[in-house]
Amino acid sequence: MTGTPNAELGFTAQAMLCDSAAAVEGKLYIQGGGWNAIAAAAMPFAAPRIGMALLIGVPYGDTERRHQLTVGLEDEDGSQLPLGPVTEAGRTTHLQLAFEVGRPALLPPGDTQLLPFALNIDGYAFARAGGYAFVIAIDQRELTRLRFRIHLRTQ
Repeated sequence: MTGTPNAELGFTAQAMLCDSAAAVEGKLYIQGGGWNAIAAAAMPFAAPRIGMALLIGVPYGDTERRHQLTVGLEDEDGSQLPLGPVTEAGRTTHLQLAFEVGRPALLPPGDTQLLPFALNIDGYAFARAGGYAFVIAIDQRELTRLRFRIHLRTQ
């Protein structure tokens, strides 16, 4: 799990890779969480499901504004890999979600609000073993990375 603040943004992130995640009524439900390695029998390898549980801390001053959460995937060489759905223009390299958090009347000035996000990616095909990272950004500024490694399973 990462818990990386970005002082420039003021946003914080607590994030983990898991087998599956759901965000329901302001809470995260995580199954098989806290891993950073996948053992593949052979390459290429299609991961059955990779889940990400994200808890974004939204600063008081950034409430009531529209923001963009972006998730990308990079290999260990820093190359961006396709991640989004296939469109007429091809496959995109990022998943994007716009969000806006209100400011409850009882929220004291300076307090942070927690916003849970769950993302599940089914059947992603990795061409080779090695290191990878999901790059999580808010408003096009990197907030944190979820690093993991795919290695060949030894018999």
